[in-house]
Amino acid sequence: MSSPDNSHEAQINPDDQWYLALDIGAGVSACLLNRNSQKVYPIYWKAKTILSSDQENHSSDQVTFRLRCEVDWQETPNGLRQKLENFKPYLNIAIPYIRITQDSASEVSQVPIPLIKLSNNQTVFLGKFQRALQLLLSTLTPVSQPSLKGLMLPKLYTCGSVGLDALALHEVLRGLAGVIVGFPSQATEAYRFNVETAILGANLIPSSQQIFWLEDAIATLLGQLHSDGMISMSFGSALVIDAGATTTEIAIVELPDRIEDLTHDHFICHSWAYGGDALDLDIICQLLLNSPTGKQLLLDQFSDQDLIWPKPGHPDLHRRYCLQQQLQSQPLGVALLAAAKSLKVILSQQQYYTLEIEDYHWKLDFIDFERLVLVPFINQLNTELNHVIVKAGRSSIGINQALCMGGNGVWTGLNRWLRQKLPNAVICQNDSQQSSIDPRSLWDQVQVAMGLATLPLYPQVLDRSRHQYRDYFLLKELLNSFEEGQTLSIQQVIQVLESRGINTRSCKSRLQSILKDQLRLGLIPQEPEIVLIHPASRQTPDYQSLSQEKLFIEDGDQLYRLNLELADQVHQYLNQLFSGFPAYLEEPAIVSL
Repeated sequence: MSSPDNSHEAQINPDDQWYLALDIGAGVSACLLNRNSQKVYPIYWKAKTILSSDQENHSSDQVTFRLRCEVDWQETPNGLRQKLENFKPYLNIAIPYIRITQDSASEVSQVPIPLIKLSNNQTVFLGKFQRALQLLLSTLTPVSQPSLKGLMLPKLYTCGSVGLDALALHEVLRGLAGVIVGFPSQATEAYRFNVETAILGANLIPSSQQIFWLEDAIATLLGQLHSDGMISMSFGSALVIDAGATTTEIAIVELPDRIEDLTHDHFICHSWAYGGDALDLDIICQLLLNSPTGKQLLLDQFSDQDLIWPKPGHPDLHRRYCLQQQLQSQPLGVALLAAAKSLKVILSQQQYYTLEIEDYHWKLDFIDFERLVLVPFINQLNTELNHVIVKAGRSSIGINQALCMGGNGVWTGLNRWLRQKLPNAVICQNDSQQSSIDPRSLWDQVQVAMGLATLPLYPQVLDRSRHQYRDYFLLKELLNSFEEGQTLSIQQVIQVLESRGINTRSCKSRLQSILKDQLRLGLIPQEPEIVLIHPASRQTPDYQSLSQEKLFIEDGDQLYRLNLELADQVHQYLNQLFSGFPAYLEEPAIVSL
């Protein structure tokens, strides 16, 4: 693809406010917003393959609006070069740190925690994924970057923007007012912290208070509102389905008569832990291995282990994580994963296809693909949507418009189901599989990023409480609210917090969740993600102690007392995690958007 036409380039005004939007999934897409002019500028990357010095480079520049989350990793200078990819699920598990230990001989050692088990023969420190994302984001930064030991980009990248020349883009990226990032509505606080650390490490902006978060499904809608040439949104009930690689995000919103009155409270968001990656595994199990050729392959290649098959169309995360590790442990398993990603695209375009992997051959039919893989996915999606409709107090016949976007939102079967489910709705569905089918389809590649970029035009859509009072800040404040042996009701806890200047009305539900011990998701690895943690890391004392007891002990109906011994350990653990970011725990953030 040739470089985009920049014949109508914008003029830069020093008083303009510029925001960078980042949509992070299996790849990264980005847009810039000039808040003063309200114009959005998509960002693209030019890439050249890095060849060794004795090879001649005949490749032409490649241009993409979605940079793959893929980084090369070399443990030692002469070691084997390996790939790190698809960072997002791992960044959601926990916060990486270095544990300082001392043995009986007073020898001090530094232990990276946690180690992620990618396969039976590959283990990676979680911090490497954080730094790999930082390396990718550094392609957007015009300032010099520190070297990241052992991590390398697979290609030489330079970025450009539609509508801005190189000098203007350089100037804009040096003076950003903020960075806006999309996230699944059920993402952990660990995910947000890990991504913020990567953004700050890439020198995109100097302060975490300049980073703003918006749910992916809400961003999809905002992108629609701001788009040119797409269907216009009118007031009334709207459904958004953003079917991504890791999750499927669903939102229902009642659009007000004046779109300027739209707020975060208008949205009901739901995250379903089934996306394109899960569908790939269902293709492998239900379409490829569940066939005469597949059964012979299992006998020949996997006779020494029983592959774990997840339930089709369901998250079934524990089984999916185990199967992923099994497949990544040998070359043929890796080939199956790559083939499944391709088949997802091919079978959405043609009825029949013959697949060959080494000596194994499959004659595949779209009808089988739809029956064995897509129908279970749609059936379960229907159940998830029913849950959201009930929660929103709506009915399917009352929804008058729907957006279905993302890589899993392209099949005609999904369109048929939506039209039956929402008989009165105007449906807008993207018609390309991410950027894989038609790289010229800019809209499909940057829609979420475009919606994120427009957040400053709809600042009331931001969840301000979540930004002002981070979950770990609230946890620290709760730890400081209890005196030794004291039992407090929720109302008494709120009074203590309000005496310290915290607006508890905006975060009461999160305070209740923490008291009920629901915060550990992201503080330490939990089921089902614990299967991704190397056994040695699972045994670390911090994880062991924090997982075995309750921090807040319930004494009667909504009465709580603090487990003092565990509280001391949590204090130390938090200070260790955030040693480089003390403000993260000590003070509320200032939200200026």
